[in-house]
Amino acid sequence: MGADDLPQGVVNVTGHDDDAGLPCLCKACLPHAASTAEAAGMQFQRSFAVTGTRVLHFWMLAELAGDERNVRASVAEALATRLARRRS
Repeated sequence: MGADDLPQGVVNVTGHDDDAGLPCLCKACLPHAASTAEAAGMQFQRSFAVTGTRVLHFWMLAELAGDERNVRASVAEALATRLARRRS
């Protein structure tokens, strides 16, 4: 599933970040961000994790592309934990 295949109604919870050395992936900046980027001599590719109706877009090291499914699952689990803490 690519970012273009996300279900209708998911909310991008990615905060605006313009000082991370990588392009911002917040709702406003995401449409202008490339699918790959380089920072500090490392290659990154754009990815995302979905938890319920929330999506978090993030930069993943390109060398982890073969393990993207597990990286997404890990990020989704961390996002779910964080969202649950905010509700309590």
